[in-house]
Amino acid sequence: MNLQSRNLTTVVSVCGKLLSMPSEKDLPDVNRRIALLNERESSLSDCLLITILGGTKVGKSALINALAGKVIAESSSKACFTSRPTVFVHKSRELQARSRLAGILHDNDRIEIHEAPQLERLILIDTPDFDGVEVSHLGVFQSILERSDLALCVVTTQKYDLWSLYEVLATAVGFRRIVFAFNRIDEGIPLSDKIRQDFISKISRFNLKPPEGETLPLFAISAYYALQGKLDGTPGPIGEFDSLERFLHEKLDQATVKRICEENLEAMERETRDFVFQSCRLKEAIAISDEIEKCAVSSVEQTLIQIRTNLDETSKHISQEIIHRRELSAAKSLSGPFGVYLRFYLTIETFARGLIIPSLSSFRQKASEEVAAKLEQCGTLPMNESLIQLRRALNAKAQRIGIDSQPLLSLIDPNPENLPIVDGKRSLANQISESIQDVLVEPKANIFESVLLNVIPVTIILFLVRYLVVSLISAKDPSAGMFIGGFFLLLLVCYLEAAFWLPFKTGVMKPFTNVVNDLYSANMYERWVFPLKNWSLELKKLVSLGTEIVDPQKTAKD
Repeated sequence: MNLQSRNLTTVVSVCGKLLSMPSEKDLPDVNRRIALLNERESSLSDCLLITILGGTKVGKSALINALAGKVIAESSSKACFTSRPTVFVHKSRELQARSRLAGILHDNDRIEIHEAPQLERLILIDTPDFDGVEVSHLGVFQSILERSDLALCVVTTQKYDLWSLYEVLATAVGFRRIVFAFNRIDEGIPLSDKIRQDFISKISRFNLKPPEGETLPLFAISAYYALQGKLDGTPGPIGEFDSLERFLHEKLDQATVKRICEENLEAMERETRDFVFQSCRLKEAIAISDEIEKCAVSSVEQTLIQIRTNLDETSKHISQEIIHRRELSAAKSLSGPFGVYLRFYLTIETFARGLIIPSLSSFRQKASEEVAAKLEQCGTLPMNESLIQLRRALNAKAQRIGIDSQPLLSLIDPNPENLPIVDGKRSLANQISESIQDVLVEPKANIFESVLLNVIPVTIILFLVRYLVVSLISAKDPSAGMFIGGFFLLLLVCYLEAAFWLPFKTGVMKPFTNVVNDLYSANMYERWVFPLKNWSLELKKLVSLGTEIVDPQKTAKD
């Protein structure tokens, strides 16, 4: 398979996973068009496949006979007489014709081989009527036209202003070059300038492309008399038939044919790409991809606000007990007068609160599980509510552009436990529990802290002892005020030291709630935002992949 065809096949495959598009109804047509493009890329040649098209009874078969100079296609006054294609091809181009029409031609279809050098670069095909009542005829016509390079459109003065003709010109001809022939000028309504201008005016809105230049070629002919003149010399009004032949023989020279083939290949690539993109709704999906990302980010931010509020409220009830336990553990590691004061103060505070505090080490595992469960509840409800709203928003956006929302919704993991393994921690609950245990670690005072905190209390005590000893030696009564003042000074110093050292040593719950909030944030980004962002990036990659245009010369060499 060639590059562009392979790229478009990849686009269809990936869109099937990301968007469930194309639909089952459109998929066969998409695959057929990609297959046609692949065939065209593989068989780029220097000859033109010319489809002779027209409605019923306009003389298509008569025209190919006249161009061949002999009867190769049966003609009849009966409508829808031609049911199968007739091919008129130079003997050096027969294999190319069969390759280009593979899958269309039957064994009994007529292929007339000729040796006329002036028609060597042209493969002429007579086709069934596009406006007949036989559905199979229309299918054959469409299959041939979509493989052709140039359309030779045959009309008459009686059948030039038909809706079916204009529909073919507007939707089926596409990038293919086109030449017009007003046939049967020897009968019926004469071809006047008024009819000619009316026809030119009506087809001008279809953006049709001539083989060269800007003007669409239009020839007034009588194929019947042209054929008779070649067969037996019977004179008759052939009109501009000679001009039509000269145009086909001379204007469509080797350079022009090669240019048309290359330009048609590029146009077919663009047409196939646009059809694939439209069938996959790719551009529409990309147009809303940024909205989808912003919607997910907005959901996360709003959820985090609610979670933060819940965490702050919950932490008020559990932080004091945890902090008090850490303070007791820190106090036990202290010696000296400050340690005695701190343990006594915390014990009084414990009884005043009516708490029974076990050791922190025995409490740690149970507390971490209980607190983790409470903190997890702070986020579970807001996350579930936000997930429901996000899924509704994504479903609405998908329906707006006509794609299946299920692949998009399947990207959002509804289970908060499915957080990928990070540093050995799998689930959100496990990570919260790990963080709780970090908070519940027994803080210990080192020797430096113990010495530093006892310097002033010991100094005050030594001062009072010295005062007492000096008073006893000098036989003086020690002043009670000195001892009372020293005692209160000792209490004040210990209180101030405790007020500064305990928060530093035991920490506060605020940083911990920040950690938990960050865990929820990482969890939601991992489950909601990042999958949708990757979905958007994959779609945008498909656009660049599908817009690669193949160099026709390189394709020909390959």
